Amino acid sequence: MADSTSGVAEAKADTLREQHLQLLLEIEPAKRCSCPLAGPDSAVEDVHTQLDGDVCHAEVTVGDGDASKVVHATTSVGDDCLCRAFAEFECVPRIRRADGECIVVETYLSDRAVITDLVERLDELTERVCLRRLTSD
Repeated sequence: MADSTSGVAEAKADTLREQHLQLLLEIEPAKRCSCPLAGPDSAVEDVHTQLDGDVCHAEVTVGDGDASKVVHATTSVGDDCLCRAFAEFECVPRIRRADGECIVVETYLSDRAVITDLVERLDELTERVCLRRLTSD
């Protein structure tokens, strides 16, 4: 799958910080999850998301047999939003894969101490979260 992008429209400006820890997380969304990636009907090839207050805008490229199509979804989100959980810890989720059962997310952090807090927060919101890879440069 190609790179995905995501953002939070109300993010803090003028902050730069080197993120040298790469995490790869496998997340099984909760049954009540409003995320448009929680149950795609087709294979997800690419994702771009942006939070604007309580609204998530997602452009999802899905494979449908031999053809691909771009689907735009607008969803109201609450405190159970996975992207908001990442934003709480000042990291940006990059969706690497979503198949209806799990979402594989890559993100970067600057401090190992935050890993436990991020995973605990995601665990509160999901059925399951698993740290698949942790690398440092």
